[in-house]
Amino acid sequence: MNARVKQLWIDALRSGRYYQTFHEFRVQFINDCDCYCASGVLMHLYSQEVTRISNWDSIPIEVLEWAELPTATPSPNDSANEFSIYDVIELNDGLKSFAEIADFIEEHF
Repeated sequence: MNARVKQLWIDALRSGRYYQTFHEFRVQFINDCDCYCASGVLMHLYSQEVTRISNWDSIPIEVLEWAELPTATPSPNDSANEFSIYDVIELNDGLKSFAEIADFIEEHF
């Protein structure tokens, strides 16, 4: 993973500026209060630094390439110890906090 993007992501997850949601990359509310999953935070950082994301239904491959994360869906039989965005999604949807996910990213990416 790109070291600069990794630190941006970890800092954002620990910042307290983001409200966490589950099973959605981003949820918008009428009062301009957006909630993000951990991967959605990465997407938001990309949209601030590179270009606006218009479709929040799935994570664009451009975001993964920018972050230098694997772009292929891992195989269940894959013995490689390379972690991917799918591990972050599982942690988030498994109700891990942003702080716990930041610790995971810091240690494994």
